[in-house]
Amino acid sequence: MLHTKTMLLQSFHKILLYFVIGALSFGLGCSKGLDATEKLAKPSAEEAETYGKKLEGALNACDLNIMGQLLDLGAMASEGIRTSKIPKKQQASALQTLITTMNGEILAQLCSKGEEGGLARFLRVRERQGTTTALVRLTSSEGINYIEVSIGKRKDDVVVGNDIYMFLTGSSMVETLRTIFNALIQTGEATTSKFQRVSELLTSNPAAGVQSAQSLPAKIRDTKIVQIAIVQAASNLDEKIYTDSIANYQRLFPNDPSVDLVSIDGLFLNKKYDQAIAAIDRLEKGVGGDPYLNQMRAGILIEQGTDTKRAVALAKLAVAAEPGDEDCQVILLSAEVADENFPAVVEQMLILSEKFEYQFTEAMLPELTDAHEELAKSEAWAKYTAKYPSAAAVPESE
Repeated sequence: MLHTKTMLLQSFHKILLYFVIGALSFGLGCSKGLDATEKLAKPSAEEAETYGKKLEGALNACDLNIMGQLLDLGAMASEGIRTSKIPKKQQASALQTLITTMNGEILAQLCSKGEEGGLARFLRVRERQGTTTALVRLTSSEGINYIEVSIGKRKDDVVVGNDIYMFLTGSSMVETLRTIFNALIQTGEATTSKFQRVSELLTSNPAAGVQSAQSLPAKIRDTKIVQIAIVQAASNLDEKIYTDSIANYQRLFPNDPSVDLVSIDGLFLNKKYDQAIAAIDRLEKGVGGDPYLNQMRAGILIEQGTDTKRAVALAKLAVAAEPGDEDCQVILLSAEVADENFPAVVEQMLILSEKFEYQFTEAMLPELTDAHEELAKSEAWAKYTAKYPSAAAVPESE
């Protein structure tokens, strides 16, 4: 099954929810609003490339210290508050509450999935609406997402990120914060408490969270941050609930740039394979090209079962682009199995065993292919068992 849930999907929404909840717990002790954040200078191409590589390394290592230096979450929070409808006399107090939360739990949430096999890959520097950005792909066993960090150089010549555009939400961090702040302020204090309870349930008890989210005022319920959180929670529930939540997102945001990334899984589950591939094509255009997406296309074609040779060709393109990526190697094995090319199947098994410590056995072959008997009798399989003799062992129960 394909999954578009990202390594940082849940973490990013926790970050935003912590921001919102914290900021709306402010007192009334400050009498003036926030000043605009520091205007950053344009970094050189070399400085931007260096930043992107450092961010990739920090995310993969879950190095909170380096991440805190690279991502100015305080500036993001400040700008989200300053440009919202939070009364000016309360803005500074709201920000102070956020800073306390941000310095503790926020960065830990940002990379908490990295320890579960997630991988960040810096793709390129580019320009977005006149701002230099670092584009990063995030993958895990759960799926794929992209973030684009707006970067600039402070007066002390340090390059930092002061906003994060998330492809899964089609919005920047600052824009999302501002939207949810305004919606909560318009709906009152009671809604803030309810919003906090629903947010916690969506993570801890998905079924209850999805149900409770429907009782939120429409101004809150129908924001992208809440709808994405519902989709993420529903992915742990019945398939119909999940696909219905995706369909509802499509209905609410039909022309939003996030729709393709959110919709791929639902299109796949509903066997709309051509539409799913078209959504991937649009996603790749939006990020400016990414050969890694060929493994997703290959997975769809394998499930569709109509063009296994094209699935093999696409999987090989993904492997050629990133030979050290386990997901790409696994999808190539699946494509070769679908194509019933047994020599190629075994060659791929050997690669997975040697590079990623996979262990294949004859008892596993029926789960791999309907043609397992033919594979077990092939010279190719004999090559594998010659190198890994234990692979030929038959369980005692048989």
